[in-house]
Amino acid sequence: MHTILFVRVSIQSWSVFGFAKGPIMGPLLFGEAVTVSRFGFCAQSAYNFCIMPAAVEIEARFINLDRGEIERKLMALGAKKEFESFFKEWIFAYDEWLPHRKRIRVRDDGKNVWLTYKANPTWEVDSTEEIEIKSSSSSNTAKILEKIGVPMIRYQEKKRIEYKLGDATIELDFWPKIPMVLEIEAPSKESVIAAAKLLGLKWEDAIFVDQKFLHNDYYGIDLDLVKEYKF
Repeated sequence: MHTILFVRVSIQSWSVFGFAKGPIMGPLLFGEAVTVSRFGFCAQSAYNFCIMPAAVEIEARFINLDRGEIERKLMALGAKKEFESFFKEWIFAYDEWLPHRKRIRVRDDGKNVWLTYKANPTWEVDSTEEIEIKSSSSSNTAKILEKIGVPMIRYQEKKRIEYKLGDATIELDFWPKIPMVLEIEAPSKESVIAAAKLLGLKWEDAIFVDQKFLHNDYYGIDLDLVKEYKF
């Protein structure tokens, strides 16, 4: 019998969530099936899953921008267009997580599925904790979370265009009811600031809250009251 097994794993300083797929034949033993590197680890025999170490996202968002102007600047700067995607996302959280801005997201772009834990103890450029793994099925991943008692808060959709500019990732996000949101993510705060400057953006206009709070604070949309946020 094959099934999906939810496991919690701690390796060195990592505290991560993972899924294992395969026959359940007793205790979960990794043995030689695991490949470990500084980028994470993968189990590749009876079990098939990959886990990445916990990371802190360094990012800033900007609003009230003209898409055409931004894309012209990106092209002039030699930015590489990576992809255009349509994301389906399921957001989960226990009630007691919400004041601490903790949540779990299942994301499906039609080709890949990711399970992500996110938390924001504060709203700063480098305050987003993220732990992410890949899964084989968004529906089954969502079902597992529901079965273990994590409430689903919301289903949502968005469109994204992603560019690479030096060591920075530039994301143009499009949500059902608000204008484009530009996000810059990079390995350091300095790189985020540098990319913003190249695009002619003022650092004092940077926003560090997540999309839920951005919707509420800047557009008056309370996503906690929305069960389905679709185009």
